Amino acid sequence: MIITHHRSFQDLETVDCQVAQVFNEAEFRGSTNSQLPVIKMQTAKEEIVIKAILPNLDEKSLEMQVTEESIVLSGHLSSTQSNTQYKKFRRVIALPQPVLREDIKSTYINGILTIVLFKVVESFNSSET
Repeated sequence: MIITHHRSFQDLETVDCQVAQVFNEAEFRGSTNSQLPVIKMQTAKEEIVIKAILPNLDEKSLEMQVTEESIVLSGHLSSTQSNTQYKKFRRVIALPQPVLREDIKSTYINGILTIVLFKVVESFNSSET
């Protein structure tokens, strides 16, 4: 009879990280207590406002990559136990419609990142031949 040790919880954590990568969810490394940044999106006539709750964000590490169809947020969150221990995160947010990449406004106040993206205005050619 062969006895093997099964590491079910460690295996599940590995599978969970792999699934998160496939679906472009936040990626945390070095911790079993993962927290996803909470994202809220509001659309108005001319703009899209994204609010991300990122407590303990190391502001210098924050990176935003914007395309017409999505925005990628990544950076480091400091541990609540120690300010010298960091967790990496990455989050891809699909946008409901194209935005202008050149005109982006962002603020980070009290753990809330607010990003304002302006929608691409489609011009219709009204002259018919």
